[in-house]
Amino acid sequence: MKHRDRFKLKTTSLAQDIIKTVSKQSVSALFTESKDYRTIIEARIKEIKTYKPGFGLVRLCEQLGLHSSYVSAALKGQKSLSIDQLYILSEALGFQEKEIDYLLLLLNYEKAQDSKLKSKFLKLIQQAQTQGRKSESNLTINVPEKEDLNLARYYSNPLYKVIHVFLGNEHFRANLNELKNRLNISDEVLESLLSGLEDMGIILRRPEIKVLKKNYHLPKDYFLCQPHQNMMKSLSLQKQMSLPDQKKETVCVTFSASNEDYLRIHAEFLEFLKRAEGIVKQSPPEEIFQMIFDLHYWS
Repeated sequence: MKHRDRFKLKTTSLAQDIIKTVSKQSVSALFTESKDYRTIIEARIKEIKTYKPGFGLVRLCEQLGLHSSYVSAALKGQKSLSIDQLYILSEALGFQEKEIDYLLLLLNYEKAQDSKLKSKFLKLIQQAQTQGRKSESNLTINVPEKEDLNLARYYSNPLYKVIHVFLGNEHFRANLNELKNRLNISDEVLESLLSGLEDMGIILRRPEIKVLKKNYHLPKDYFLCQPHQNMMKSLSLQKQMSLPDQKKETVCVTFSASNEDYLRIHAEFLEFLKRAEGIVKQSPPEEIFQMIFDLHYWS
């Protein structure tokens, strides 16, 4: 869009400064819930204030060349921002490109007068919210190509994935006996699994073990996803039963709530998933862990 190029240079440095200062996870849940761009903008401003003392809308507008009184009135619902104003404000507040696209979509939905056009924008908003609730939309790990024939073999046995993760740890690569003991498998089973991973081009074993491909994440619509998850849950349950209480955390809750609050809980989980991924990326691979989360309807 032309308006993006026009204001790119003006807002880039300010946006980068804010991105360095603010953790954005708590606001991003609104992108799966809210249909009002004002709510999201105000939540981001409030969040920035908690991390950046002295930050305020007036000062921000001055830096962007916007009239603070008009922007303030717009955020209170008394006026409406133009598409250019919303864009440069959103970019300066550090929103990602897909988040800015969503905010602009909300603005177009609000401004649309024709009922068919308004319905079209509403459908796009609902599609964006549904996509945002998917776990894979909140992860940055690799999604494999569907035509990869080795995937059927890899995901047919959950131990392939577990050992793949173990081999990402230098300690276990150099101590296969310890890996075998942790998983309670025989020498023959370990050799078979390592040979399989090598055949699939995931590891190289000569002269020493080297991991060639990083861990995968399967999208929900992939035909192997559900069977693999079921097998992984079964394997994980077996492991849990052998662990002492201090090495596991098990929660099983059946509850009653509104559908709206169910969606809020789901959004909170996606936020936790993002934060957990950030922690994992910065953490040294000293141990191997498993996390399984199930949230579903009974009624």
